[in-house]
Amino acid sequence: MGESDLNLITWLCSKLEPRGFFLIHHHALSQVILLSLLQQLGFDLSRDTILKLTWLTEIATVLNPKDDTIHAHVTGILEALHGNLSHLTSQLSHGSSESAQVASMCRVLTLIVQSLLDPLVPLARVTSGGGGGSGVGSLTHSYSSIPSTPSPQPQPNAAVMTPPPGFAHMQYRY
Repeated sequence: MGESDLNLITWLCSKLEPRGFFLIHHHALSQVILLSLLQQLGFDLSRDTILKLTWLTEIATVLNPKDDTIHAHVTGILEALHGNLSHLTSQLSHGSSESAQVASMCRVLTLIVQSLLDPLVPLARVTSGGGGGSGVGSLTHSYSSIPSTPSPQPQPNAAVMTPPPGFAHMQYRY
C-alpha cells in the first residue's frame, strides 16, 4: 500500500462510522487486515488526525496481539504507533479546543496501545528512528506509564518495519 492507498483508506474511513462498523462487523476483518489498517492509519497523524485517531482507537480495541497470524509483527507496529502518538502529543499547540480533543484522544489511544504492548514487551525500552512524514523520536520510557514530558527530537535514521504476513511486498519506513 502506497501513499495513494493511504489516501483511499482515509477517504473510505471518512465515509464509515467506526463504532457502528465494529459493532456490526466485529469479526468481518481478519487480524492481518486490522493490523495493516492500524499501521497505515497510524503512519502519518499530521493529516485527518481526529478521523485517524477515532479509527485507530476502535481498531486497537478489537486487535488481538497474541493472534498467530500477526504475533511476529504486532510489537513493532504498536511500538511505532506509540512513538507517533508521543510525537503528535509533543507537537500539539496548547489552547485550542481541537488540540485539547486530539490530546485527549492521544491519551486514550496511548493507554490502549500500552495495554496491548505490556504483555508482549514488559517494561521495554524502545528506540524508534525518526524521519519521513511522521517524525518519530526516541522513546526511552517504559510502557508502564505515560510520559509526562514530550519525547526527544526525531533522530535522523529511519527504522524499517516488517509488514504482516501476506503483505511481504510492502516496506514502511518510520
